[in-house]
Amino acid sequence: MSTRPVIMGELGLLSLFDLAQLLMLNGATGTLHVVSNAKKGFFRFEKGQIANAVDDRLNEGEDAAYKLFGNAMLFTLVAG
Repeated sequence: MSTRPVIMGELGLLSLFDLAQLLMLNGATGTLHVVSNAKKGFFRFEKGQIANAVDDRLNEGEDAAYKLFGNAMLFTLVAG
């Protein structure tokens, strides 16, 4: 299993919500790492569904997802 980034970039015209929708529509499996000014976290996708979200304080689930959606600026998707 590869741990190389499949796609990475800076959010701007494309929002984190848009990127998550794209991954869902494509049935992606992998980990989407997101970074903002001083915060980081990730979303885990399994066959196009968000399986979990974890923020830098190790909060999980819906609370972490809301925090990450509001602050993300950079992203990296690692397949698998």
